[in-house]
Amino acid sequence: MKSAAYWAKRAEQVLLDAERNTAPYLNRLNFLYRQTAEDIDQKVKKIFDIYRQGMTQEEARRWLREEIPRAEYEALKNQLSVMTDERLKRQALARLNAPAYRYRITRLQYIKHLIAARLAVSADQEKRITTEHYVAVIQDSYLRTMYELQTGTGIAFGVSSLPQSTINRLLAAQWYGRNYSASIWRNQSLVANAAALVLQKGILSGQSVSDMAKSLMEQTYTASMKNAARLVRTEVNYFCNQGALESYKEAEIERYEFIATLDRKTSAVCRAHDGKIYPLDKAVVGENYPPLHPHCRSTVAAVIDVPGLQRLERRAARDPITGKTVLVKRMSYPEWEKEYVDRIGESGILKDVNLNPLPVTAESLGAVKTVHSEILSPVLQLKLKNEHKKLLMSIVSKPLGTEAGATFDLSMKKLNQVIGKDAAAKVRIPKEEVPYIAIHSHPTGGTFTHNDLWLFASDNNMKVLTAVGNNGSVYAVEKSDSFSKKKFFEYYQEAMSQHPDYLKTPEKYAKYMDSLLKGIGNFGINYTART
Repeated sequence: MKSAAYWAKRAEQVLLDAERNTAPYLNRLNFLYRQTAEDIDQKVKKIFDIYRQGMTQEEARRWLREEIPRAEYEALKNQLSVMTDERLKRQALARLNAPAYRYRITRLQYIKHLIAARLAVSADQEKRITTEHYVAVIQDSYLRTMYELQTGTGIAFGVSSLPQSTINRLLAAQWYGRNYSASIWRNQSLVANAAALVLQKGILSGQSVSDMAKSLMEQTYTASMKNAARLVRTEVNYFCNQGALESYKEAEIERYEFIATLDRKTSAVCRAHDGKIYPLDKAVVGENYPPLHPHCRSTVAAVIDVPGLQRLERRAARDPITGKTVLVKRMSYPEWEKEYVDRIGESGILKDVNLNPLPVTAESLGAVKTVHSEILSPVLQLKLKNEHKKLLMSIVSKPLGTEAGATFDLSMKKLNQVIGKDAAAKVRIPKEEVPYIAIHSHPTGGTFTHNDLWLFASDNNMKVLTAVGNNGSVYAVEKSDSFSKKKFFEYYQEAMSQHPDYLKTPEKYAKYMDSLLKGIGNFGINYTART
Protein backbone atom coordinates (compact mmCIF):
# COMPACT_ATOMS: atom_id res chain seq x y z
CA MET A 1 0.00 0.00 0.00
CA LYS A 2 1.31 3.46 -0.93
CA SER A 3 2.35 5.80 1.89
CA ALA A 4 0.60 9.01 2.83
CA ALA A 5 3.62 10.90 1.46
CA TYR A 6 3.04 9.32 -1.96
CA TRP A 7 -0.58 10.50 -2.14
CA ALA A 8 0.38 13.96 -0.89
CA LYS A 9 3.06 14.28 -3.58
CA ARG A 10 0.69 13.24 -6.37
CA ALA A 11 -2.02 15.65 -5.17
CA GLU A 12 0.46 18.52 -4.97
CA GLN A 13 1.58 17.82 -8.54
CA VAL A 14 -1.99 18.09 -9.87
CA LEU A 15 -2.38 21.50 -8.23
CA LEU A 16 1.08 22.64 -9.35
CA ASP A 17 0.25 21.79 -12.98
CA ALA A 18 -2.98 23.80 -12.74
CA GLU A 19 -1.10 26.80 -11.34
CA ARG A 20 1.55 26.63 -14.07
CA ASN A 21 -1.12 26.57 -16.77
CA THR A 22 -2.57 29.78 -15.35
CA ALA A 23 0.24 32.05 -16.62
CA PRO A 24 -1.08 32.53 -20.21
CA TYR A 25 -4.49 33.60 -18.88
CA LEU A 26 -2.92 36.12 -16.50
CA ASN A 27 -0.97 37.51 -19.46
CA ARG A 28 -4.23 38.00 -21.33
CA LEU A 29 -5.78 39.77 -18.35
CA ASN A 30 -2.70 41.94 -17.99
CA PHE A 31 -3.07 43.17 -21.56
CA LEU A 32 -6.83 43.63 -21.13
CA TYR A 33 -6.49 45.93 -18.13
CA ARG A 34 -3.57 47.90 -19.53
CA GLN A 35 -5.66 48.54 -22.65
CA THR A 36 -8.63 49.48 -20.46
CA ALA A 37 -6.57 51.93 -18.39
CA GLU A 38 -5.15 53.60 -21.48
CA ASP A 39 -8.63 53.94 -22.99
CA ILE A 40 -10.01 55.51 -19.80
CA ASP A 41 -7.02 57.84 -19.62
CA GLN A 42 -7.67 59.10 -23.18
CA LYS A 43 -11.38 59.64 -22.55
CA VAL A 44 -10.83 61.51 -19.29
CA LYS A 45 -8.14 63.73 -20.83
CA LYS A 46 -10.64 64.84 -23.48
CA ILE A 47 -12.98 65.96 -20.69
CA PHE A 48 -10.08 67.80 -19.07
CA ASP A 49 -9.42 69.87 -22.18
CA ILE A 50 -11.35 72.69 -20.52
CA TYR A 51 -10.02 72.06 -17.01
CA ARG A 52 -7.64 74.70 -15.72
CA GLN A 53 -5.01 73.88 -13.16
CA GLY A 54 -4.97 76.46 -10.39
CA MET A 55 -8.73 76.77 -10.06
CA THR A 56 -9.85 77.75 -6.60
CA GLN A 57 -11.61 75.00 -4.72
CA GLU A 58 -14.96 76.71 -5.30
CA GLU A 59 -14.29 77.08 -9.03
CA ALA A 60 -13.35 73.39 -9.20
CA ARG A 61 -16.54 72.43 -7.38
CA ARG A 62 -18.61 74.49 -9.85
CA TRP A 63 -16.76 72.86 -12.76
CA LEU A 64 -17.59 69.39 -11.42
CA ARG A 65 -21.25 70.37 -10.83
CA GLU A 66 -21.78 71.72 -14.34
CA GLU A 67 -24.40 69.82 -16.29
CA ILE A 68 -23.49 67.94 -19.45
CA PRO A 69 -25.74 67.13 -22.43
CA ARG A 70 -27.95 64.15 -21.66
CA ALA A 71 -26.97 62.56 -24.99
CA GLU A 72 -23.35 62.17 -23.87
CA TYR A 73 -24.46 60.26 -20.80
CA GLU A 74 -26.88 58.07 -22.76
CA ALA A 75 -24.06 57.23 -25.18
CA LEU A 76 -22.34 55.33 -22.36
CA LYS A 77 -24.98 52.62 -22.70
CA ASN A 78 -23.69 51.85 -26.18
CA GLN A 79 -20.38 50.78 -24.65
CA LEU A 80 -22.22 48.04 -22.79
CA SER A 81 -23.75 46.51 -25.92
CA VAL A 82 -20.68 44.30 -26.46
CA MET A 83 -21.11 42.58 -23.08
CA THR A 84 -22.17 38.93 -23.36
CA ASP A 85 -22.80 38.10 -19.70
CA GLU A 86 -26.41 39.16 -19.18
CA ARG A 87 -26.13 39.42 -15.41
CA LEU A 88 -23.11 41.73 -15.58
CA LYS A 89 -24.80 43.77 -18.31
CA ARG A 90 -27.98 44.20 -16.22
CA GLN A 91 -25.92 45.34 -13.24
CA ALA A 92 -24.02 47.86 -15.36
CA LEU A 93 -27.21 49.22 -16.96
CA ALA A 94 -28.91 49.46 -13.57
CA ARG A 95 -26.06 51.60 -12.33
CA LEU A 96 -26.40 53.92 -15.33
CA ASN A 97 -30.18 54.09 -15.00
CA ALA A 98 -30.17 54.85 -11.27
CA PRO A 99 -32.94 57.37 -10.37
CA ALA A 100 -30.45 59.89 -8.99
CA TYR A 101 -28.99 60.34 -12.48
CA ARG A 102 -32.17 60.14 -14.54
CA TYR A 103 -32.59 63.86 -15.25
CA ARG A 104 -29.71 66.11 -14.22
CA ILE A 105 -26.23 64.80 -15.04
CA THR A 106 -23.19 66.63 -13.70
CA ARG A 107 -19.68 66.38 -15.06
CA LEU A 108 -18.54 64.49 -11.94
CA GLN A 109 -21.35 61.94 -12.30
CA TYR A 110 -20.51 61.52 -15.96
CA ILE A 111 -16.82 60.91 -15.24
CA LYS A 112 -17.68 58.34 -12.56
CA HIS A 113 -19.98 56.43 -14.90
CA LEU A 114 -17.65 56.67 -17.86
CA ILE A 115 -14.98 54.88 -15.82
CA ALA A 116 -17.49 52.38 -14.44
CA ALA A 117 -18.90 51.58 -17.90
CA ARG A 118 -15.48 50.90 -19.39
CA LEU A 119 -14.50 48.70 -16.45
CA ALA A 120 -17.80 46.81 -16.73
CA VAL A 121 -16.92 45.84 -20.31
CA SER A 122 -13.53 44.66 -19.08
CA ALA A 123 -15.16 42.66 -16.30
CA ASP A 124 -17.26 40.90 -18.93
CA GLN A 125 -14.13 40.03 -20.92
CA GLU A 126 -12.34 38.91 -17.75
CA LYS A 127 -15.14 36.49 -17.00
CA ARG A 128 -14.96 34.94 -20.46
CA ILE A 129 -11.17 34.54 -20.27
CA THR A 130 -11.19 33.04 -16.77
CA THR A 131 -14.21 30.77 -17.38
CA GLU A 132 -12.32 29.16 -20.24
CA HIS A 133 -9.46 28.40 -17.86
CA TYR A 134 -11.60 27.28 -14.93
CA VAL A 135 -13.49 24.73 -17.02
CA ALA A 136 -10.19 23.21 -18.13
CA VAL A 137 -8.89 23.21 -14.52
CA ILE A 138 -11.97 21.36 -13.22
CA GLN A 139 -11.93 18.73 -15.94
CA ASP A 140 -8.16 18.20 -15.84
CA SER A 141 -8.06 18.00 -12.04
CA TYR A 142 -10.90 15.46 -11.99
CA LEU A 143 -9.30 13.17 -14.58
CA ARG A 144 -5.72 13.62 -13.34
CA THR A 145 -6.74 12.82 -9.79
CA MET A 146 -8.64 9.75 -10.97
CA TYR A 147 -5.59 8.66 -12.95
CA GLU A 148 -3.33 9.08 -9.90
CA LEU A 149 -5.77 7.07 -7.78
CA GLN A 150 -5.88 4.21 -10.26
CA THR A 151 -2.17 4.07 -11.05
CA GLY A 152 -1.30 4.42 -7.37
CA THR A 153 -3.49 1.51 -6.33
CA GLY A 154 -3.12 -0.52 -9.53
CA ILE A 155 -6.92 -0.76 -9.78
CA ALA A 156 -8.46 0.46 -13.03
CA PHE A 157 -12.08 1.16 -13.94
CA GLY A 158 -13.87 3.25 -16.52
CA VAL A 159 -14.85 6.83 -15.72
CA SER A 160 -16.81 9.51 -17.53
CA SER A 161 -15.49 13.01 -17.93
CA LEU A 162 -17.51 15.48 -15.92
CA PRO A 163 -20.81 16.45 -17.57
CA GLN A 164 -21.65 20.09 -18.31
CA SER A 165 -24.26 20.12 -15.53
CA THR A 166 -21.60 19.34 -12.89
CA ILE A 167 -19.22 21.95 -14.29
CA ASN A 168 -22.01 24.55 -14.32
CA ARG A 169 -22.82 23.71 -10.70
CA LEU A 170 -19.20 24.21 -9.64
CA LEU A 171 -18.88 27.46 -11.60
CA ALA A 172 -22.03 28.85 -9.99
CA ALA A 173 -21.23 27.69 -6.46
CA GLN A 174 -20.80 30.41 -3.86
CA TRP A 175 -18.00 30.22 -1.35
CA TYR A 176 -17.05 33.07 0.92
CA GLY A 177 -20.54 34.39 0.10
CA ARG A 178 -20.10 34.83 -3.66
CA ASN A 179 -19.04 33.02 -6.82
CA TYR A 180 -16.24 34.20 -9.10
CA SER A 181 -18.62 36.18 -11.34
CA ALA A 182 -19.83 38.23 -8.37
CA SER A 183 -16.24 38.66 -7.21
CA ILE A 184 -15.24 40.08 -10.60
CA TRP A 185 -18.11 42.60 -10.40
CA ARG A 186 -17.21 43.53 -6.83
CA ASN A 187 -13.54 44.10 -7.75
CA GLN A 188 -14.52 46.19 -10.76
CA SER A 189 -16.90 48.32 -8.69
CA LEU A 190 -14.27 48.98 -6.02
CA VAL A 191 -11.74 50.07 -8.65
CA ALA A 192 -14.30 52.32 -10.40
CA ASN A 193 -15.19 54.06 -7.16
CA ALA A 194 -11.55 54.50 -6.14
CA ALA A 195 -10.62 55.87 -9.57
CA ALA A 196 -13.45 58.42 -9.52
CA LEU A 197 -12.42 59.50 -6.01
CA VAL A 198 -8.81 60.00 -7.18
CA LEU A 199 -9.97 62.39 -9.88
CA GLN A 200 -12.38 64.27 -7.63
CA LYS A 201 -9.72 64.84 -4.97
CA GLY A 202 -7.15 65.77 -7.59
CA ILE A 203 -9.40 68.42 -9.16
CA LEU A 204 -10.38 69.93 -5.83
CA SER A 205 -6.75 70.10 -4.73
CA GLY A 206 -5.59 71.67 -8.00
CA GLN A 207 -3.52 68.72 -9.24
CA SER A 208 -2.18 68.81 -12.79
CA VAL A 209 -3.76 66.61 -15.45
CA SER A 210 -0.53 64.58 -15.77
CA ASP A 211 -0.42 63.86 -12.03
CA MET A 212 -4.07 62.82 -12.01
CA ALA A 213 -3.49 60.63 -15.07
CA LYS A 214 -0.68 58.83 -13.24
CA SER A 215 -2.93 58.21 -10.22
CA LEU A 216 -5.74 57.08 -12.49
CA MET A 217 -3.46 54.54 -14.18
CA GLU A 218 -2.47 53.25 -10.74
CA GLN A 219 -6.12 52.51 -9.98
CA THR A 220 -7.51 51.32 -13.32
CA TYR A 221 -4.50 49.20 -14.32
CA THR A 222 -2.40 48.29 -11.28
CA ALA A 223 -5.30 47.80 -8.86
CA SER A 224 -7.46 46.01 -11.46
CA MET A 225 -4.68 43.58 -12.34
CA LYS A 226 -3.78 42.97 -8.70
CA ASN A 227 -7.42 42.14 -7.93
CA ALA A 228 -7.73 39.94 -11.01
CA ALA A 229 -4.53 38.01 -10.27
CA ARG A 230 -5.53 37.43 -6.64
CA LEU A 231 -8.97 36.21 -7.71
CA VAL A 232 -7.68 33.95 -10.49
CA ARG A 233 -5.03 32.27 -8.33
CA THR A 234 -7.52 31.69 -5.54
CA GLU A 235 -10.21 30.40 -7.91
CA VAL A 236 -7.75 28.05 -9.62
CA ASN A 237 -7.02 26.54 -6.21
CA TYR A 238 -10.76 26.27 -5.56
CA PHE A 239 -11.67 24.66 -8.90
CA CYS A 240 -8.67 22.32 -8.88
CA ASN A 241 -9.59 21.05 -5.42
CA GLN A 242 -13.24 20.78 -6.46
CA GLY A 243 -12.21 18.63 -9.42
CA ALA A 244 -10.31 16.39 -7.02
CA LEU A 245 -13.33 16.25 -4.71
CA GLU A 246 -15.53 15.03 -7.57
CA SER A 247 -13.02 12.28 -8.36
CA TYR A 248 -12.91 11.18 -4.72
CA LYS A 249 -16.69 10.93 -4.68
CA GLU A 250 -16.65 8.88 -7.90
CA ALA A 251 -13.99 6.53 -6.46
CA GLU A 252 -15.89 6.27 -3.15
CA ILE A 253 -13.04 7.69 -1.13
CA GLU A 254 -14.34 8.48 2.38
CA ARG A 255 -11.52 10.55 3.90
CA TYR A 256 -8.96 13.09 2.81
CA GLU A 257 -5.79 14.61 4.26
CA PHE A 258 -5.25 18.37 4.26
CA ILE A 259 -1.90 19.23 2.60
CA ALA A 260 -0.41 22.70 3.19
CA THR A 261 2.59 24.04 1.28
CA LEU A 262 4.95 24.54 4.18
CA ASP A 263 7.29 27.49 3.78
CA ARG A 264 7.58 31.01 5.18
CA LYS A 265 4.57 32.14 3.13
CA THR A 266 2.23 29.52 4.56
CA SER A 267 -0.60 31.03 6.60
CA ALA A 268 -1.19 30.08 10.22
CA VAL A 269 -4.65 28.70 9.42
CA CYS A 270 -3.25 26.34 6.75
CA ARG A 271 -0.43 25.23 9.08
CA ALA A 272 -3.03 24.36 11.68
CA HIS A 273 -4.84 22.02 9.25
CA ASP A 274 -1.75 20.44 7.66
CA GLY A 275 -1.72 16.66 7.98
CA LYS A 276 -5.18 16.46 9.53
CA ILE A 277 -7.64 13.92 8.17
CA TYR A 278 -11.33 14.72 7.63
CA PRO A 279 -14.40 12.80 6.40
CA LEU A 280 -15.12 13.65 2.77
CA ASP A 281 -18.80 14.29 3.46
CA LYS A 282 -17.81 16.93 6.05
CA ALA A 283 -15.61 18.94 3.66
CA VAL A 284 -16.39 22.66 3.85
CA VAL A 285 -14.45 25.15 1.74
CA GLY A 286 -12.89 27.82 3.91
CA GLU A 287 -13.15 25.71 7.06
CA ASN A 288 -11.41 22.38 6.50
CA TYR A 289 -11.14 22.22 2.72
CA PRO A 290 -9.00 24.57 0.57
CA PRO A 291 -8.85 27.33 -0.30
CA LEU A 292 -8.99 28.72 3.22
CA HIS A 293 -8.04 32.28 2.19
CA PRO A 294 -7.04 34.36 -0.85
CA HIS A 295 -3.84 33.12 -2.54
CA CYS A 296 -4.23 29.79 -0.71
CA ARG A 297 -1.80 27.11 -1.97
CA SER A 298 -3.12 24.16 0.02
CA THR A 299 -4.57 20.99 -1.45
CA VAL A 300 -5.88 17.60 -0.31
CA ALA A 301 -4.89 13.97 -0.77
CA ALA A 302 -7.03 10.86 -0.69
CA VAL A 303 -6.64 8.60 2.33
CA ILE A 304 -6.27 5.11 0.88
CA ASP A 305 -6.57 2.42 3.55
CA VAL A 306 -7.60 -1.25 3.42
CA PRO A 307 -11.34 -0.49 3.33
CA GLY A 308 -10.63 2.10 0.63
CA LEU A 309 -8.82 -0.47 -1.50
CA GLN A 310 -11.72 -2.88 -1.10
CA ARG A 311 -14.19 -0.21 -2.28
CA LEU A 312 -12.02 0.51 -5.32
CA GLU A 313 -11.88 -3.20 -6.15
CA ARG A 314 -15.68 -3.45 -5.88
CA ARG A 315 -15.97 -0.34 -8.06
CA ALA A 316 -13.75 -1.98 -10.69
CA ALA A 317 -15.60 -5.30 -10.52
CA ARG A 318 -18.99 -3.73 -11.23
CA ASP A 319 -17.73 -1.34 -13.88
CA PRO A 320 -19.33 -2.13 -17.25
CA ILE A 321 -16.19 -1.18 -19.18
CA THR A 322 -13.54 -3.25 -17.40
CA GLY A 323 -15.60 -5.78 -15.45
CA LYS A 324 -12.52 -6.79 -13.50
CA THR A 325 -9.52 -5.43 -11.66
CA VAL A 326 -6.80 -4.34 -14.09
CA LEU A 327 -3.30 -3.24 -13.16
CA VAL A 328 -2.38 0.16 -14.63
CA LYS A 329 0.90 0.96 -12.89
CA ARG A 330 2.83 1.17 -16.17
CA MET A 331 0.27 3.18 -18.13
CA SER A 332 0.93 6.79 -19.11
CA TYR A 333 -1.84 9.32 -18.63
CA PRO A 334 -2.72 9.48 -22.35
CA GLU A 335 -2.88 5.68 -22.54
CA TRP A 336 -5.09 5.54 -19.45
CA GLU A 337 -7.30 8.34 -20.74
CA LYS A 338 -7.77 6.66 -24.12
CA GLU A 339 -8.72 3.32 -22.58
CA TYR A 340 -10.72 4.25 -19.52
CA VAL A 341 -12.24 7.72 -19.99
CA ASP A 342 -15.69 7.84 -21.54
CA ARG A 343 -16.10 11.14 -23.39
CA ILE A 344 -19.87 10.78 -23.78
CA GLY A 345 -21.56 13.55 -21.83
CA GLU A 346 -18.40 15.63 -21.62
CA SER A 347 -18.77 19.37 -21.27
CA GLY A 348 -17.80 19.92 -24.87
CA ILE A 349 -15.43 22.76 -23.95
CA LEU A 350 -12.30 22.52 -26.08
CA LYS A 351 -9.02 22.15 -24.29
CA ASP A 352 -7.12 22.33 -27.56
CA VAL A 353 -7.63 21.86 -31.27
CA ASN A 354 -5.55 18.67 -31.03
CA LEU A 355 -8.54 16.36 -30.63
CA ASN A 356 -7.33 13.31 -32.59
CA PRO A 357 -3.53 13.10 -32.90
CA LEU A 358 -2.05 11.50 -36.01
CA PRO A 359 1.15 9.46 -36.31
CA VAL A 360 4.23 10.88 -38.00
CA THR A 361 4.91 8.79 -41.12
CA ALA A 362 7.33 8.79 -44.04
CA GLU A 363 4.48 10.17 -46.16
CA SER A 364 3.84 13.07 -43.77
CA LEU A 365 7.56 13.92 -43.65
CA GLY A 366 7.59 14.00 -47.44
CA ALA A 367 4.50 16.23 -47.46
CA VAL A 368 6.16 19.08 -45.52
CA LYS A 369 6.26 22.13 -47.80
CA THR A 370 8.27 25.35 -47.87
CA VAL A 371 6.52 28.47 -46.54
CA HIS A 372 7.15 31.90 -48.04
CA SER A 373 8.73 34.48 -45.76
CA GLU A 374 9.60 38.15 -46.19
CA ILE A 375 12.15 37.84 -43.38
CA LEU A 376 13.99 34.72 -44.58
CA SER A 377 15.89 34.32 -47.82
CA PRO A 378 15.01 31.35 -50.11
CA VAL A 379 17.99 29.44 -48.68
CA LEU A 380 16.81 30.03 -45.10
CA GLN A 381 13.23 29.13 -46.09
CA LEU A 382 14.55 25.76 -47.23
CA LYS A 383 16.41 25.37 -43.95
CA LEU A 384 13.17 26.14 -42.07
CA LYS A 385 11.46 23.39 -44.06
CA ASN A 386 14.17 20.93 -43.01
CA GLU A 387 13.85 22.00 -39.37
CA HIS A 388 10.11 21.26 -39.56
CA LYS A 389 10.97 17.73 -40.69
CA LYS A 390 13.57 17.33 -37.93
CA LEU A 391 11.01 18.46 -35.37
CA LEU A 392 8.56 15.79 -36.51
CA MET A 393 11.30 13.16 -36.53
CA SER A 394 12.14 14.04 -32.90
CA ILE A 395 8.71 12.76 -31.79
CA VAL A 396 8.40 9.68 -34.04
CA SER A 397 9.33 7.34 -31.18
CA LYS A 398 7.36 9.30 -28.58
CA PRO A 399 3.78 8.51 -27.44
CA LEU A 400 1.17 9.52 -30.01
CA GLY A 401 0.20 13.15 -29.47
CA THR A 402 3.53 14.32 -28.00
CA GLU A 403 4.36 17.92 -28.92
CA ALA A 404 7.72 19.52 -29.66
CA GLY A 405 8.99 23.04 -30.27
CA ALA A 406 12.17 24.91 -31.15
CA THR A 407 13.48 28.46 -31.55
CA PHE A 408 15.98 29.93 -34.03
CA ASP A 409 17.54 33.32 -34.59
CA LEU A 410 16.89 35.08 -37.91
CA SER A 411 19.84 33.27 -39.51
CA MET A 412 18.17 29.96 -38.58
CA LYS A 413 20.71 29.12 -35.91
CA LYS A 414 19.00 26.94 -33.29
CA LEU A 415 18.58 28.56 -29.88
CA ASN A 416 16.44 26.08 -27.93
CA GLN A 417 14.39 22.91 -28.34
CA VAL A 418 11.75 21.35 -26.10
CA ILE A 419 9.95 18.01 -26.35
CA GLY A 420 6.95 17.04 -24.24
CA LYS A 421 7.40 14.26 -21.70
CA ASP A 422 4.24 12.56 -22.98
CA ALA A 423 1.11 13.28 -24.98
CA ALA A 424 -0.50 15.09 -22.05
CA ALA A 425 2.29 17.64 -21.63
CA LYS A 426 1.77 20.93 -23.44
CA VAL A 427 5.00 22.39 -24.82
CA ARG A 428 5.86 25.96 -23.91
CA ILE A 429 8.26 27.55 -26.36
CA PRO A 430 10.88 29.53 -24.40
CA LYS A 431 11.01 33.30 -24.92
CA GLU A 432 14.23 34.59 -26.43
CA GLU A 433 16.06 37.87 -25.80
CA VAL A 434 16.79 38.41 -29.50
CA PRO A 435 14.52 38.52 -32.59
CA TYR A 436 13.64 34.91 -33.29
CA ILE A 437 11.56 32.29 -35.10
CA ALA A 438 9.51 29.76 -33.15
CA ILE A 439 8.26 26.45 -34.53
CA HIS A 440 6.10 23.84 -32.84
CA SER A 441 4.17 20.72 -33.74
CA HIS A 442 0.42 20.24 -33.89
CA PRO A 443 -0.29 16.50 -33.55
CA THR A 444 -3.53 16.63 -35.59
CA GLY A 445 -2.27 18.90 -38.34
CA GLY A 446 -4.64 21.70 -37.39
CA THR A 447 -3.93 25.39 -37.70
CA PHE A 448 -3.05 27.81 -34.90
CA THR A 449 -5.05 28.08 -31.70
CA HIS A 450 -6.18 31.46 -30.38
CA ASN A 451 -3.57 31.12 -27.60
CA ASP A 452 -0.86 30.63 -30.27
CA LEU A 453 -1.84 33.92 -31.89
CA TRP A 454 -2.03 35.69 -28.54
CA LEU A 455 1.47 34.61 -27.50
CA PHE A 456 2.88 35.43 -30.95
CA ALA A 457 1.47 38.96 -30.95
CA SER A 458 2.47 39.57 -27.31
CA ASP A 459 6.16 38.75 -27.79
CA ASN A 460 7.95 41.62 -29.52
CA ASN A 461 10.96 39.43 -30.30
CA MET A 462 8.99 36.60 -31.92
CA LYS A 463 8.95 37.51 -35.62
CA VAL A 464 7.72 34.22 -37.11
CA LEU A 465 5.66 31.40 -35.61
CA THR A 466 4.96 28.13 -37.40
CA ALA A 467 2.91 25.05 -36.62
CA VAL A 468 3.84 21.84 -38.42
CA GLY A 469 1.28 19.04 -38.29
CA ASN A 470 2.00 15.36 -37.87
CA ASN A 471 0.43 14.98 -41.33
CA GLY A 472 2.96 17.37 -42.90
CA SER A 473 0.77 20.47 -43.03
CA VAL A 474 2.53 23.76 -42.22
CA TYR A 475 1.02 27.03 -40.99
CA ALA A 476 2.94 30.25 -40.47
CA VAL A 477 2.35 33.77 -39.17
CA GLU A 478 4.88 36.55 -39.68
CA LYS A 479 4.96 40.15 -38.49
CA SER A 480 5.36 42.72 -41.24
CA ASP A 481 6.64 46.28 -40.89
CA SER A 482 3.02 47.48 -40.51
CA PHE A 483 2.27 45.23 -37.53
CA SER A 484 0.33 47.02 -34.77
CA LYS A 485 0.07 45.15 -31.51
CA LYS A 486 -2.56 47.50 -30.14
CA LYS A 487 -4.82 47.25 -33.19
CA PHE A 488 -4.38 43.50 -33.38
CA PHE A 489 -5.48 42.97 -29.79
CA GLU A 490 -8.45 45.28 -30.26
CA TYR A 491 -9.42 43.10 -33.22
CA TYR A 492 -8.78 39.95 -31.16
CA GLN A 493 -11.15 41.13 -28.43
CA GLU A 494 -13.75 42.17 -31.00
CA ALA A 495 -13.61 38.74 -32.66
CA MET A 496 -14.09 37.10 -29.27
CA SER A 497 -17.12 39.31 -28.62
CA GLN A 498 -18.65 38.28 -31.95
CA HIS A 499 -18.18 34.59 -31.12
CA PRO A 500 -19.06 34.38 -27.40
CA ASP A 501 -19.73 30.63 -27.62
CA TYR A 502 -16.52 29.81 -29.49
CA LEU A 503 -15.51 27.16 -26.96
CA LYS A 504 -18.79 25.26 -26.94
CA THR A 505 -18.13 22.91 -29.89
CA PRO A 506 -15.30 22.14 -32.31
CA GLU A 507 -17.42 23.59 -35.13
CA LYS A 508 -17.93 26.92 -33.36
CA TYR A 509 -14.26 27.07 -32.46
CA ALA A 510 -13.28 26.44 -36.08
CA LYS A 511 -15.63 29.22 -37.21
CA TYR A 512 -14.12 31.61 -34.67
CA MET A 513 -10.54 30.77 -35.69
CA ASP A 514 -11.41 31.09 -39.39
CA SER A 515 -12.82 34.56 -38.74
CA LEU A 516 -9.80 35.53 -36.64
CA LEU A 517 -7.23 34.31 -39.17
CA LYS A 518 -8.95 35.97 -42.13
CA GLY A 519 -8.69 39.41 -40.52
CA ILE A 520 -5.17 39.44 -39.08
CA GLY A 521 -3.64 40.61 -42.36
CA ASN A 522 -5.23 44.00 -41.78
CA PHE A 523 -3.01 44.50 -38.74
CA GLY A 524 0.36 43.53 -40.19
CA ILE A 525 0.40 39.75 -39.72
CA ASN A 526 0.99 37.58 -42.80
CA TYR A 527 -0.72 34.17 -42.53
CA THR A 528 0.23 31.19 -44.69
CA ALA A 529 -1.28 27.69 -44.83
CA ARG A 530 0.47 24.89 -46.75
CA THR A 531 -1.64 21.72 -46.48
